[in-house]
Amino acid sequence: MTSKEYAKMLVEKVFPAIRAKWPGSKRRRIRVQHDNASPHGAVTKASVQQGSKEEGWDIRMEFQPAKSPDMNVLDLSVFKAIQSVQYRQPTHEVDALIGVVMASFELLPSRTLDKCFLTLQKVMECIIKHAGDNDFRLPR
Repeated sequence: MTSKEYAKMLVEKVFPAIRAKWPGSKRRRIRVQHDNASPHGAVTKASVQQGSKEEGWDIRMEFQPAKSPDMNVLDLSVFKAIQSVQYRQPTHEVDALIGVVMASFELLPSRTLDKCFLTLQKVMECIIKHAGDNDFRLPR
């Protein structure tokens, strides 16, 4: 994926999806964490920054700290939870795979996602207890 494709995806797909699914009573200022892959530098583009501010929202894209110890909730468990559903439906084409992943996410119980974020919170607590190091076992 190129930087241009990433910027387009954020503005046309990600930001509108966040706005559509975000609970109405919640604040409209959120942060989205992503890794340091080179296309992700697109978040500095004016189109992305403008798109993140539409409709009174303040969506901020934050880079994952370099070499951060297990701080990516996606790596911790969200991908695994989605894949456990997605692998039951083998596909051989990219479009079909995207459809299956999207359907798998929709089937994922909200309790599963809650557990993923609670795991992230426990990891953060472990990192603090270990003075920023990652010499600990992942909490269960």
